[in-house]
Amino acid sequence: MRIAIAGGGVVGAMMAYELSGQPDWQITLIDPQAIASPLPPDRPTSTGAALGVLMGAISKKTKGRAWNLRRDSIQRYPQLIQELENLLDRPIPHNPNGILKLVFTEADRPSWDALAALRKSQGFELELLSPSAVLDRFPTVNLAAMDGVAFGIFSPQDWQVQPLALTVALREAAVKRGATIAPAQITGVQTAGDRVVSLTTTAGELACDRLVVAAGLGSADLARAIAPDAAKPLKLQPVLGQAQRLRLPRPLSDRPEPVLTGNDIHIVPLGGGDYWVGATVEFPAGAEPPVADGAEWGAVWQGAIDLVPALAQAEMVETWSGLRPRPVERSAPVIEPLNANSWLATGHYRNGVLLAPATAQLIREAIAQSSP
Repeated sequence: MRIAIAGGGVVGAMMAYELSGQPDWQITLIDPQAIASPLPPDRPTSTGAALGVLMGAISKKTKGRAWNLRRDSIQRYPQLIQELENLLDRPIPHNPNGILKLVFTEADRPSWDALAALRKSQGFELELLSPSAVLDRFPTVNLAAMDGVAFGIFSPQDWQVQPLALTVALREAAVKRGATIAPAQITGVQTAGDRVVSLTTTAGELACDRLVVAAGLGSADLARAIAPDAAKPLKLQPVLGQAQRLRLPRPLSDRPEPVLTGNDIHIVPLGGGDYWVGATVEFPAGAEPPVADGAEWGAVWQGAIDLVPALAQAEMVETWSGLRPRPVERSAPVIEPLNANSWLATGHYRNGVLLAPATAQLIREAIAQSSP
């Protein structure tokens, strides 16, 4: 079976890897960006905008698809990282030290107590920490931030993984397992009845028996070309994220550091005194995508310094941005059939890295169950 995947960001790369493990499936990943190692200095894709913070158990999603996707992904990640490291014989940069979330309102405690009890029944751990216990986990936290830290939530099973490095690893691992990467742009789609039969690309014609559309913001145009009469056409809104990499002379702690998050600001330890800080959430004001002019970055940066004042002494090493695909008038992500032999797996908004494993599992099952 010839399976084409349109889009080579983290979701497309994850599907290429997971599907390449199936016998008799010929996988082709079509990607105009052709992300490779070394990592590119510009990061126009949604994967480039991501910090890779895997907020699964610590999410307040508790049931239905929203929770199931998170649960399945965080359960998959430890094994996935080990598989990739064994296959490629190199480490996959990630932080397995959990996530520490700061809560600034004591009135929120009952809802977090209830969530901790629910997660325990689901096989996960959430630990409520006093302010002094927060300092034990992240000694440089400013307990007076945001009018005072009421308590913390520590989730040991929620990790962080570096998105572009993970994407490169998934692509390389998929190729090792027999997949092909086509550095091309899709320029046309040929259909027969309600099925896609081939794709016209800048590298030539590509016949396919199944197609998965995971092209981020480019998914909407491709979906319209495949199913122009769809009852609910896919619409995606570009939401900008800006972030920075900072460097201190030494780490903030001599103990293993979790990801610190508070007021939707993430401080991600990378090792050796390096940290990621981000990210903004900037919606378009009109028809054009928002531009990374730094205007909204100031508020995030000031918030990060408020949480951890020592960051004010850091050297800025790198600034980057990317556009996230946010579905309009439907929930994220969009994982559904497009026609008889093609599927949408896109619109993950701010959770592409987190939800990529579960998305790949759903698509793999859908393809396996699809009719010839």
